[in-house]
Amino acid sequence: MIELSLFPELDSELQDKKSSTFEDNMKLPIHRWYRYTAGFSATWVAKIIEEEILNGRTRIIDPFVGSGTVALESTMHEVEAFGLESNPYVFKIASAKLLWNHISITKIQQASRQLIQRAKEIDTSVENYPLIIRKCFPDETLLRLDALKNACLEIEEGDIKNFFWFVITSILRSTSPVGTAQWQYIQPNKSKANVLDPFAAFEKKIIEICSDIRKCSLRSSNHKALILQQDARGEVDIPDNWGDLEGV
Repeated sequence: MIELSLFPELDSELQDKKSSTFEDNMKLPIHRWYRYTAGFSATWVAKIIEEEILNGRTRIIDPFVGSGTVALESTMHEVEAFGLESNPYVFKIASAKLLWNHISITKIQQASRQLIQRAKEIDTSVENYPLIIRKCFPDETLLRLDALKNACLEIEEGDIKNFFWFVITSILRSTSPVGTAQWQYIQPNKSKANVLDPFAAFEKKIIEICSDIRKCSLRSSNHKALILQQDARGEVDIPDNWGDLEGV
């Protein structure tokens, strides 16, 4: 039987509303790459991991990975972790974030310049996009986003392709003039003043990513978290009794 819960009892200091929100993560390297409504505090996770390391517990099983907060903090603290996520879209988001110490900054910079150049050369169309998408993005913006997508699909190497898919996904919000609520929810009757060009947004995101990788590479160089696209309610590919963080 696999233990699928994460952590022991929480002390009173951590039992506050911020431990259950993603808000503060938007100030943290790597965590901030993608806004995730259902996420929770990375600072809270880090504190618990640090406490459990002192107790000799270094193997984490996260049954609901989401955007990868627990898995990412595991790599930061060099403890082993398995994560499970059944949603294919969210699985790709978390997996891409875990590539932070798998792909060199030099490679990201070089490949991103090539992708932008290729996107500028691609002839594309917005005719096949659904009406809701056409309402959220002006045609010129959508043409550039589509060009970025198609340039990304041409990349053969899996890791860099998946990573750039993630980057393009992460800039969708900043390139749409349509208003949104605090997180992802669309408010079609409202509009935003500050909207980025897709190519500029992509380049800006790459700069942020490379800066974060530089900061975090000083903390860890070993990738010890593995995310599986599997449902925690069924059979999963984690050895029985592997985890040692007993949950409540």
